[in-house]
Amino acid sequence: MTETTPLYLLFPNAEVALQVARALSGNPDVTELPPDGWHAGTYYNIAPLGPLYEPVEVDAEGNPLAPPAEIPGYHVNGLWRGPEDTIPEALRPFMTFPTMPRVVWG
Repeated sequence: MTETTPLYLLFPNAEVALQVARALSGNPDVTELPPDGWHAGTYYNIAPLGPLYEPVEVDAEGNPLAPPAEIPGYHVNGLWRGPEDTIPEALRPFMTFPTMPRVVWG
């Protein structure tokens, strides 16, 4: 069975995420993150999440008591379908290791 590693990537903004995608693909014309593909013989899936927000307290009717606070950065989840040591070096500075990810693969 193929080893699968979840990726929780945090970029400063969407443009940096695209710059990394362009560098990894060798294609300077990339304008959006591909949902899946192959890199160096390993299949991957990508799900751009964009902004995420802190949970908020709600009243008895479920109405928020305060507006949600945005978690800084541009968030991207991925699945790397190969050994963890084959994850591209260009992604490593953006990898995070949340104890309770806000969004996971189903």
